[in-house]
Amino acid sequence: MLIDIADSATVIFSHDGMSNWLIAVLSEPRMIERSVFFFAFDDLAGIENISVQISNDGLHWHEVAFECCPSVEDKSVSIVMGQVHVLMFIRISAKSKFLLNDFSVVHNDDYAIFRGCPVFIKSKTISDKVCNAIERQEYEVFEIDMALGSIQGNNNIVLELGASLGVVSTILSKSCSIKKYYCVEANSKTIEIMRINHEINKIDAKIIHGVLTNSSLQKEFDFYIHKHCWASSLEPSPHCVAIEKVKGFYFPDVLQSIQPTHIICDIEGGEYELFSSIKPESLASVRHIFMEIHPAAPQAHDALLQNLARCNFALSGDVPKCGQMSVCHFMKEASAAANQ
Repeated sequence: MLIDIADSATVIFSHDGMSNWLIAVLSEPRMIERSVFFFAFDDLAGIENISVQISNDGLHWHEVAFECCPSVEDKSVSIVMGQVHVLMFIRISAKSKFLLNDFSVVHNDDYAIFRGCPVFIKSKTISDKVCNAIERQEYEVFEIDMALGSIQGNNNIVLELGASLGVVSTILSKSCSIKKYYCVEANSKTIEIMRINHEINKIDAKIIHGVLTNSSLQKEFDFYIHKHCWASSLEPSPHCVAIEKVKGFYFPDVLQSIQPTHIICDIEGGEYELFSSIKPESLASVRHIFMEIHPAAPQAHDALLQNLARCNFALSGDVPKCGQMSVCHFMKEASAAANQ
C-alpha cells in the first residue's frame, strides 16, 4: 500500500502476515535536521523490538540511534532521530501482533523536538529567547515535571491558565492519562501556534480565548503582548509590543463548569487576583495546583498563601520567598480530599 505524505515522500507499509511491520520513507536526497515519526497501534502492549535504519540506495542499510516515546493515552509511539545527512530512505520496523492504524512524519526545520514531541518554532510570535529554551529542553520544565509526578490514575481533568504555545498541554497529554484538558490563553497569536502543536501531536484539548477574573462585572480586559510571549500579561509593560482586547470569564463559574482535578497556573502575576480571594467551595474538585508565583508586595504574597491554606491546600516543598519567582506545588490536604 502506497500513501503520499509530503515533499514527494512515499510511505510503504508491509508485514509478514502476523507480526512484523516495515515502514520505509522515500525522499529526495537531503539533510534532515530533526525528524520525528508517529505511528499508532491498536495496543501498545504488543510492540517490541523497534529498530530504525537509513539508506542512500535502498539496498545497504545501517541502524541509527533514536529515542522511543510511547504514549499510553493515544496508543502511539514517537520515534525521534537527530540529524541525518543525505537521506533517501528511512526504514522503521516494529514487531507487533496488533495492526498499525496511523502514521505521520515530520522532518522540517520549522519544528524543534521537545521531550519527544515536535513543537512549532518558526514564527515571529516566538522570540529567540523562547525558541532557545525549547530547543535546549528548558521550557517550563519545573511545571511539567511537577505535574508529571502528580497526574496519576484516571478521570484527571486539567485546567491550564496561561497555556501559551501549548507545549505543557502537549507533553502532559502525551504522558498522562487525562480525561479532559482545558487551555486558557489570552494571546491570539500564541493560540494559533498552540493549535498547530496540538494538531501535529494529535492533542484533544479545549482552548478558551480570554482571561479569568474574580469580578463578575468586568467583561473585557486589555492584554499586553510582550516581546517574549511567556511574559505577556494584564499589566502594562515598556516591553509591550501590542495590546489585545480579550474577554473575561468569571473564575468561580469556570471552576464549577469544568470541575478540574489539577490546575496549572502561569499568568505573570495574575495568580494574586485569582487565588487570594477564591472560596474553598470553588476549589472543591481540585487536588493539585501547580503555580508559578511572581514577585509581588509582601501583603499580596502573604494573602495568596494564606487563602490557599484556608482552601485546605498545603505547600509541597519550601515556602516561596517574597520578591522571588517560584514554581510551587500545592496539594489538597488528605483529610479535606477524603471528605469530598
